[in-house]
Amino acid sequence: MPFCDQGSSDRKQYLNLSMEAWEIINYDQCRFASTDSKVPKLPLSTFLNQIFQNFYETADASIALQAENYAQKLREILSDGEDRSGLRKKTSASRGGKKENHTDSTIEKLTAAYVKKLREKSSSYSKGKGEKFRLNQANFTYLTDMNSECQEELFYSSIGQYLKALYEEYASLTHLQREAVYYRPVLETIQQAFDSNSSVRVTHVRGFQFEFQPYKVTSDLSSTYHYLIGYSTPLNMDIDYDVTNQPVPCRPRPANMRISNIADAKVVRRKSGKLTDRQKEELKSILNDNGPQFTADDTHEIHVRLTPDGINRYNYQLALRPDYKEIIEPDIYVFRCSERQIEYYFFNFGKDAVILKPDRLRKHFARRYQEAAKGYGEPENEV
Repeated sequence: MPFCDQGSSDRKQYLNLSMEAWEIINYDQCRFASTDSKVPKLPLSTFLNQIFQNFYETADASIALQAENYAQKLREILSDGEDRSGLRKKTSASRGGKKENHTDSTIEKLTAAYVKKLREKSSSYSKGKGEKFRLNQANFTYLTDMNSECQEELFYSSIGQYLKALYEEYASLTHLQREAVYYRPVLETIQQAFDSNSSVRVTHVRGFQFEFQPYKVTSDLSSTYHYLIGYSTPLNMDIDYDVTNQPVPCRPRPANMRISNIADAKVVRRKSGKLTDRQKEELKSILNDNGPQFTADDTHEIHVRLTPDGINRYNYQLALRPDYKEIIEPDIYVFRCSERQIEYYFFNFGKDAVILKPDRLRKHFARRYQEAAKGYGEPENEV
């Protein structure tokens, strides 16, 4: 049965989490705030309600729900006396000569052991700091309404105890896993498009709409963000712009979009999202050369001279690092990737990375360094 309404008419809930969990939640409140928003941080109640709504169905903290799912999986495996290998399960004869099937007993024992493990996990989190937030109506109803399917009261003495286990579990996830929780509805919509070979219409946080023929959802090398990769066509603009801000025709072309920049996603079942073999090979090649962050960019051969310090930095600085194709001299590295990736990665190397080819990229670096130097003005004469 659901939790008894604990007398909070305004749906306010006290939550005690470890300091480590609060640190992660505070970080994600900023991380998942829209880049176009004037508010740099999501309100605590907004964020916590979103996480609960997207996570409770799969969280180990939802012990009653997971126990039911676990038992159902066991029933499917052991149903009709067969396992997934197709081998018939043995039965034993009772004293009365009747065969006794031990399936129900086995399921009960295995589920009990599973529940014990989940209960130990849910009670293992340390106390820390308490905060109050307001549950939204949908989450409050799920937790307290007599007609709700929530049965977590069987394992927790209060809503707060259940929520603590759930948010502590969320905070223990990796960076990428937490993003998958927060953007679960978008990712599920994209998966539906994959499953039905349909296009997916995505709305960027800035209001632009695109129709994607999806190829895959993947992450960057540093496992920082999820990206939707595919062929994309702009929907609400007359002309499109490439990465150099030059106008190009509005036509399907290789593109990427960070999942965190998608405000809305809808499956367009009337339009096929199936890619040709040629398109798939093209996207595969671009991903290999440029990585998911730079899928929309053109690929170029780029030569960079690195100082010894530059080589050391290249060897240990992994984020956004392009893979070199060859080293033609001890200090000249040859890359096959986008110019934007080279700029993002090497610009802060300063004198330790000098662009040799192409000339336009070399001039672009020089211009940016000159503009930066102008910001410091003329050096003052020493007194």
